[in-house]
Amino acid sequence: MDANGRLVLVVGFDASSFGERAVFDALRAVEPGSGGSILVVSVIDQQGLDATGKLSAETKRAAALERAYPTVWRRVKEIGRGLTFGLPDDVTVHIRFAPVHATRVHEEIARQLLQVAADFDARALVLGRQGRPGGVVEHLHARARLAPGGPIPDEAEALFLAPAGGAFTMAKSDAWSS
Repeated sequence: MDANGRLVLVVGFDASSFGERAVFDALRAVEPGSGGSILVVSVIDQQGLDATGKLSAETKRAAALERAYPTVWRRVKEIGRGLTFGLPDDVTVHIRFAPVHATRVHEEIARQLLQVAADFDARALVLGRQGRPGGVVEHLHARARLAPGGPIPDEAEALFLAPAGGAFTMAKSDAWSS
C-alpha cells in the first residue's frame, strides 16, 4: 500500500508468455474503481539498446524508449481484453534500462524492479515465473527479503512477491547511476 492506502502492484514484463501472464494476473488482482495501481515495468537490456542501430547511449535510449513504450502499452491493453471487468483505473507503463554486460543483466533488472517498487510503495512485485538459477527472481531474493504475498487472485499462475520486512527499500548505494 502506498502512503494513501492504495494497493500498488509492480509487474515485471517481458515479451514472453510468462510476462504476459504476470500482467494478466496483476490486472485481475486490482478491480476497476478500487483505487489500486498497477505499474508495468519493462527493462531494455544492452542488446535491445544496441539493436536500435544508434551510436550514442542517449540516442540508443531515446530510440528504444520510442519503440518500446507503445509496444508494451498495446500488449497490456490486449491482455486486458481478456478480463471480465476491464482494465483497472490506474495502469501505467514504465520503461527502464539495463545497459550492462549480459552476465549482469538479470541482476540489473532485479535492481530496477526493486527500485520502482520502493519508489511507489508497492505492496507486491508480480513476475511470470520463478525462473532459472541466476535469473531475476534469484537476484530479487538476494537483494530483498521477499515472500509470497499480495492480493493473489484465484488460479493465479504468476509469482506474487511481497517484502517480508513490510516495505520495499533500496540502499543508497543502489541508487541509479548512468
